[in-house]
Amino acid sequence: MRLATKIFLVSALVILVLFGTVVWSLLTVKRLVTVNQEIATQAVPALRLQSALREAVHGLVRLEARALVLQDQDYAAMWSDRATRVTRDMEKLASYLERAEERTAYSKAREAFATYRGHVEEERRLVALGQIKAALRIAEGPAREAAERAEAALTDVTTATEAGLTAGQARARVLEARTWRAVITALVAGLVLALAASALLAYRMARALGRLSAATTSLAAGSWTGPLAVTGRDEISELGRAFNQMAERLREVDRLKEEFFSHISHDLRNPLAAIRLSAEALQERAQAAGDAKQARYANVIDSSATRMMAMINQILDFTRLRARALPLHRKPTGMLKVVTRALDGLRPLSEGKGREPEDVASASHASCSLIEPTRAPARS
Repeated sequence: MRLATKIFLVSALVILVLFGTVVWSLLTVKRLVTVNQEIATQAVPALRLQSALREAVHGLVRLEARALVLQDQDYAAMWSDRATRVTRDMEKLASYLERAEERTAYSKAREAFATYRGHVEEERRLVALGQIKAALRIAEGPAREAAERAEAALTDVTTATEAGLTAGQARARVLEARTWRAVITALVAGLVLALAASALLAYRMARALGRLSAATTSLAAGSWTGPLAVTGRDEISELGRAFNQMAERLREVDRLKEEFFSHISHDLRNPLAAIRLSAEALQERAQAAGDAKQARYANVIDSSATRMMAMINQILDFTRLRARALPLHRKPTGMLKVVTRALDGLRPLSEGKGREPEDVASASHASCSLIEPTRAPARS
């Protein structure tokens, strides 16, 4: 999986968790709003209407008594108008009632109010016939009882509605607490999941890069022994595979270079050995003939061949050092000896150009005096 795909999936996971938390929170808030809306649009208007109906029934009883005692048609007309309004309000109250207890008490209240209206109509009929006492008996007896039953039933409706309101408020509180707990839990879980996924991705990337860095350090120090274990198909894995290829090619180059140095060193040793033997033969012949100049030239040839042989041996030693097959010993070198030997090698060239050996010797001593370190004066 590509590195960009991994980062995208981790980001998408975080976004999905947060989106799911937001959606779930909105749904829970919607349920909470629905409960509060039911309380605001059902229970509260129902309670107001029930209270108004109880007051209206009580007022109808007073109007009934006044109309009957005073024989006033205005009171009778006012009673009829309010009774019609109470009937209409009772029909309206039915739309606010949802609980079974409320509907049962409402049915009793409506039945009792209908009975009360029937008694009042009977009273008016008796009054029209002139039977005032019979009408008063109905008003004080069955009509009053029916009105009281209607008020009691409306009180029961109110009690059931208040119980429903209390239950709805309790349900709203429980739902609110559950919503807060769920939202906080979901947010914490989403945050932990996002951090865990990001930490896992970062850990895997850091571990892969650390292994690659350690392998690079080992390769630079010459202690790298094997290919880097690479798994996966992301960019870091491809970088590891490229590193393995590069390291393998570098090892091949080092191997070819060592073989080259080894071959060329062995090829140069044989001619140098022949040069040294020839120089020794010339030196012996010059000494036998008493020719000091030729003997010196032969000595220079021999010493130069010896130095070349030492250089070849150093190349071989360097090859062994790279292969860690030869320990390295450091020791001080006398610069006077090195410079003197270099000037001796240049002496035949100077003599060929007409310079005297004494000039070369003086230059050698001057150079050595410049190279030698100045000693600190002795303390008294």
